[in-house]
Amino acid sequence: MGECYSKVFIENGGVYDCSDFDISKVFEGLVIYEVIRIREGIPIFLNDHFQRLRNSAGLSDCELLIGFDELREQILQLTGISEISEGNIKVSFKYSESYTGYLIYFVDTHYPGPEMYENGVKGILYYAERRNPVVKEFNHKLRSSIYTELIQANAYEALLVNRNGCITEGSRSNIFFIKGDTIITAPDDCVLGGITRSKILAICREEEFNVDFRCLHAGELNSVDSVFLTGTSPNVLPFREIESCKFRADDTMLKSLADSYMKVVEDYMKDFVSK
Repeated sequence: MGECYSKVFIENGGVYDCSDFDISKVFEGLVIYEVIRIREGIPIFLNDHFQRLRNSAGLSDCELLIGFDELREQILQLTGISEISEGNIKVSFKYSESYTGYLIYFVDTHYPGPEMYENGVKGILYYAERRNPVVKEFNHKLRSSIYTELIQANAYEALLVNRNGCITEGSRSNIFFIKGDTIITAPDDCVLGGITRSKILAICREEEFNVDFRCLHAGELNSVDSVFLTGTSPNVLPFREIESCKFRADDTMLKSLADSYMKVVEDYMKDFVSK
């Protein structure tokens, strides 16, 4: 099946068998996408993902290919037919001379285990910059290169370092640093604004945590107490080490943020069901 990990997928509103999936329609040309986590059959933060799709399409001067109500209906249709209640769904918009359209399908998903949340994961530094960081656009060459480095280092995530030596974001996540009572994270215009990141920042505002919006220089890594990433699949996941620097995975502020985030997810699910 390759990219598609369910028995059927949706293309431009139609339902098709996975054997008909054309991988060129999600990897070549201009492709913008969202990956949405399904929990108990519910697409988590669907409204936020749709808004980011809208923003990405607008910034790329492209037409939005589906409305919110249609997207919601088709995702629920796919989960029902596929009989998959836990997993990740990818919504992919492709724009090219040969093909313009959208696909909705389940992708292969590996969630961190309990020991990874307890002990933290390993990270590496990778010197690269996204062409347009605020647009979620697929870059197959960069993704493949990073994946190779992660395999060789037996690491979970790569932290991207720009030409100024500053850490901006993860290859598939947003990054936060904790130094004393301050949380450090990159400014919004330097990164792809992740949905989980936005929820964490909202929690920080509610709890009145001190947030310093700046890109941490790679040379400062050994001065911070804890580092964690946020993303659709891992939620809030601590690092135990990045390169030669070690970090605390049991930081009190980190655990508070992780617990508060899961409460936000649970509240969203209850609200989704009630509506």
